Amino acid sequence: MTRIEAQAAIEYYLGQFRADVNKYDRGRVFVIAGSRGMSGAAILSARAAMRSGAGLVYSVLPGGLLPGVEPALLEALKCPVGDPDKGYFAAEDAARLKELAARADAVVLGPGLGRNESTLALVQELVADPEFAPDARAIILDADGLYAFKGRASELAEAAARRNGQFILTPHEGEMAGLLELTAAEVRAERAECVTKLAELLGGGAAVLKGRETLTATFSRTGAEIYVNTAGGPGLATGGSGDVLAGLIAGLAASDRARAGNCQPLINIVNYGVALHGLAGDILTARRGVRYLTAGDIIEGLGEIRNYAG
Repeated sequence: MTRIEAQAAIEYYLGQFRADVNKYDRGRVFVIAGSRGMSGAAILSARAAMRSGAGLVYSVLPGGLLPGVEPALLEALKCPVGDPDKGYFAAEDAARLKELAARADAVVLGPGLGRNESTLALVQELVADPEFAPDARAIILDADGLYAFKGRASELAEAAARRNGQFILTPHEGEMAGLLELTAAEVRAERAECVTKLAELLGGGAAVLKGRETLTATFSRTGAEIYVNTAGGPGLATGGSGDVLAGLIAGLAASDRARAGNCQPLINIVNYGVALHGLAGDILTARRGVRYLTAGDIIEGLGEIRNYAG
């Protein structure tokens, strides 16, 4: 098991973009998220993607959420799907979502989607279709996007086999338990084994098991590689923290090709995102205290990363 180096993550985050870069070079992130009562998940994920370097962020949301999301995401492009009263995505939205994501460099799918049966069926269809976001560097499946595959690990494996290592899964212990048909206690007792099993199921990409000392894993012909993150603490144990992580990783993945330097392997980008998420939480926890910290503060903490370089 290899420790994720916080300093490498800081240097990556502070690295320069090419002098001739434009917003399209810095990549397009599509955040497919939100349902009535959970629009905050869509907002947090999109804001994190913007703060991590993406050139353009598209908030793709059910039509009924637009009035609340519009003023909260000034810089993002809003893409409401369905009529103005619609509070959740449904299976009939698949064609429109595929059309929108055709230009994506990275996709976040899942935060705050809800567990309506039609929504879960939609997620299953999108993930199974290799024409969904075909050119994306990364598709981050999180929260209710993971719940759609509870007890359906074989379907997820089949979908991953049709992709070229695009999937990044970011479960907490409960979501991991649902994917692997275990209990949360069993996952907690065998964290390394579980994240390895999920990485093997993907056959590429990356699996992230959130929690104290978050683990990431990837799998290749040479076997599994597991990494452990030591940044972060109880301050991250707050609603919306995972939405921020998903958007952060997506923004890093989308903007990687615009850097003044070589592109990084996807597992490195995931590890940097996990470390930066933890560091940002630590920075704000030290300043404001564990009880005061909210998920939105983690995004603010990213702006202070430069003070910890070197």
